[in-house]
Formats: sequence, structure tokens, C-alpha cells
Amino acid sequence: MKKIALMLALLLLLSAAFVSCKRDNGDADNTANTEIKLEPMNFFEIDISEYVALGEYSGLDINCEDGQSRGDAVWAKVVDGSEIKKYPEHQVNYYFEQARTKYEYLARQGNDTYENILAGLGVTEEDMIAEARELTRDDLVFAAVVKAENISLSDADKNNNFDKYVEKFVDSYGYGEEYVRENMSEQIYETMLFDKMLEKLITLNNFASTEG
Repeated sequence: MKKIALMLALLLLLSAAFVSCKRDNGDADNTANTEIKLEPMNFFEIDISEYVALGEYSGLDINCEDGQSRGDAVWAKVVDGSEIKKYPEHQVNYYFEQARTKYEYLARQGNDTYENILAGLGVTEEDMIAEARELTRDDLVFAAVVKAENISLSDADKNNNFDKYVEKFVDSYGYGEEYVRENMSEQIYETMLFDKMLEKLITLNNFASTEG
């Protein structure tokens, strides 16, 4: 899930910034400019239909491109077939702030300016806003499918799969196992729910290729 990967990568940067500031200054005061100030919205607690009209998501004929998994293929199809009525600006701003924080951190690490880092990477704030809207769109469709199909995680889902997801987070993102277990249960359960939703979408649709 792209959103989780981006969030975890940013957490790694923030962690490194915190350690660096403590080492250099004896405290963490300089991390103030690195902290994410906005909290993400919980789309499972609002009327999701206000923001998105879910398109057809079952009985579709789906072609998997070379190397594309069935999960990626069906998710792309469902997202493309859904209509975003309006973007919740709070969530867009949340993702934009995450991106800005990442580039500001890179600028400080390189003793450079935020503007120079963006220019050197060929990134604009318009690009960052576009990506923020893309991530928000995925959040909205995700929540819409979960609500439409009444998908949830049971205690058995959480207990039986937690260790597997801890291992996945450690291998994929470089965190220590103890840190993941103690601090990342929320991200693990969200990833678990997303994967369960994908499994449901796969069973509801037809695939021309069984690869992936």
C-alpha cells in the first residue's frame, strides 16, 4: 500500500532527525520544524458518500499486465471507475505536509534550502499536491469498498496475522521488530484491512491472467 510505505519512510526520517538533533544540541528542540502537525482523517467514521461515488467493483473482466498482480490490477480498475465528488482538503493538506516535511528534512541534512532540494529533484509543490490528492483518492475508495462490503478485521485476523505483518514491516522498511510491535499496530491493522479488501475484490471479479 503506497500510503503506508510513504508514512513509514517519513517516520524513519523523523526518527533520524530526532536522534541527530539530540546528538548535536543535547535536546530535541530543533525537531519542531520536522513534526507533522496535522492528523489524518478517519474515513470510516464519516459519510463517505459525501466524497466519493463508488463505481462498479464486482463482475468486472480484468486483464493483468505483465508482472502485475491481480490485487494491483483490480485496485487500479476500481479506483479508475470511481468518481471523487470532492477532496477533503484536510486530508490533502495532511499528505502535502508529509511531503514538505520530507524535503525540508533532506534540505537540512544537506545544509541546503527547501527550494533548492525541490529544484534539484525536479519536484514542484504542484507535484506534491497532485500526489496528495492521489493518496486521498485511494483512501476514499478504500473506505468506500470496505463500507460497501462490510469488511472488518476479526480478533482472529489480528492475532493470526500480526506476526507475519511485523516481519513484513521489518523486512520492507528497516524498523526493529520490538519497535514495530510496540509502536506500529495501527499501521499494521490498516495494511491488514487493505489486504483483506483486496482479497475480497479478487474473489468478486474475473481475471484474464492468473499471474500474481
